[in-house]
Amino acid sequence: MVGKLDIEVFYDNILPEPNLIIFSGRGIVCVWLIEPVPYKALPLWKAVENYFYEQLSYVGADKKSLDPTRVFRIDGSVNSKSKREVVVEYRHGDRYVLRDLQYEYLPELTRTGTGKKGRKGELVRLHNIQTLHYARLLDLIRLAELRNYDLKGYRELFCFLYRYWSCCLTDDPDEALRQMIELNAGFKEPLSEKEVIRATKSAEKAWMARNDAKANEEARKKGYPGAGYNLKNSTIIRWLDITPEEQRHLQTIIDANEKRRRKRERDRARTGELRRGQGAKTREEYLEEQRERTEDKAWQLQKAMERHPDATNKQLAMMLQISVRRVQQLKRLVKN
Repeated sequence: MVGKLDIEVFYDNILPEPNLIIFSGRGIVCVWLIEPVPYKALPLWKAVENYFYEQLSYVGADKKSLDPTRVFRIDGSVNSKSKREVVVEYRHGDRYVLRDLQYEYLPELTRTGTGKKGRKGELVRLHNIQTLHYARLLDLIRLAELRNYDLKGYRELFCFLYRYWSCCLTDDPDEALRQMIELNAGFKEPLSEKEVIRATKSAEKAWMARNDAKANEEARKKGYPGAGYNLKNSTIIRWLDITPEEQRHLQTIIDANEKRRRKRERDRARTGELRRGQGAKTREEYLEEQRERTEDKAWQLQKAMERHPDATNKQLAMMLQISVRRVQQLKRLVKN
């Protein structure tokens, strides 16, 4: 009944107060409104969602409700299955900031120690893995864009990887399948829906094994990090024939050479910032200063030649306190 919901985690400050509570006719939906965030914040959003789910699992929380594309029933509509009216209880209108939720409820994600054990360490590990999966999905889409979606010869691999990483990110195989079919439809020459589903079925099986304790145990006995596909960048690059130029546009699917190139760029940028902070000139400023000095010396040489038309280059050099070679260079500028 509206107003009678009593979930202790909201009163013990284990979770923040929801903005909305939807009585859907078949259950209860808690909704937290957040300020807009960039798409790259999806892994953090997912980590917060997982944490909230864990805290509510004791009252039967449904993990299928965690995907980012979930749409809930609206107030006043009727649930076609239960025939009950959907009712929404509005608790408050203050939107949360995603980072504030992280710092207040998942502070372990802000720490960098890798030796963590227990539930907190597991949350950090899951957040890092989800961030990687999301970045790789973005890399696949970017690579498809770079190739103008002309992926003949690579379509099965693209769809397989996309379906697997999407399963890992969303924990929703149905949503992962839908997104993969949508990706395939965007290819210049898409595979038939039946063919692409059949060709990538093993991606979902690998994801299921990845979430199976026994399968993970067996994989570790064989020397693997765990069940599922633990692909190296070098393997993905080889499978998709990703060129060095293409890697420049990707986030994570890059080889050692590209990593070194990026490090050199970062080092140069830091060095440049340091030099500018110490008063060093930029290259443009330096070149402009040199140009002005050259023009000034050329003007001095021209005046000296007008006053001493019979002077030799050596004599002119002594007058201006520059080298004979510099006099010769400046004379060419004066003549031009």
